[in-house]
This record gives sequence, C-alpha cells and structure tokens, in this order.
Amino acid sequence: MSRTDPQLKVRLSEELKAAVTEAAKSNHRSVNAEIVARLEESFDDYLVAGHRLSAEISPEEAADWKERVLAVEEAMRAFIGSRSLPSEISDSDSESKPE
Repeated sequence: MSRTDPQLKVRLSEELKAAVTEAAKSNHRSVNAEIVARLEESFDDYLVAGHRLSAEISPEEAADWKERVLAVEEAMRAFIGSRSLPSEISDSDSESKPE
C-alpha cells in the first residue's frame, strides 16, 4: 500500500481506537495496517488468521476452520496473559506486567 492510495476518514469511539491500537501493537504493525488487514479479512471467507486457505476447501469448511483457529488464538491470548513475567524484571518494568 502506498501513500497515493485513496484515504478514508473514519470516526471511532475512544474504546475502539484503543482496542485497534493495542491489536496493532500486538501484531507488530501500524494502526492503518491493522485496520486494513481486519477489513480485508472480513471480506474474504478463505482467509483464516492471516493465512489463505486452499481454493479446494468449501465455504462451510473454511468457516469451521476459521472458528477453530480463532478459538485457539483466544485461548492462547488468555494463557499468555495469565502468565507472570520473570522475576528479574526491574521495578520500572513491573507496571507492564500482565495480571
């Protein structure tokens, strides 16, 4: 995507903007790239967790796999979020420690 591509101005609630910003950070991409990726995925039934499925799979199978992958991703996020950081992290870093 280049800077010459069309632009679109969108209004978001503070909560949604914060969620998109956090998701972008987690996915190591810009807020713009996060929004574009999520929009593209919403229009593509064969895209699961950022990976294109084979054209030989039926839409029903794709939907089933997408549901399963998203459930695993959610479980992993919950698991990772519940883990404590190593004790050798300094006190200044402890504010970012997951709860």
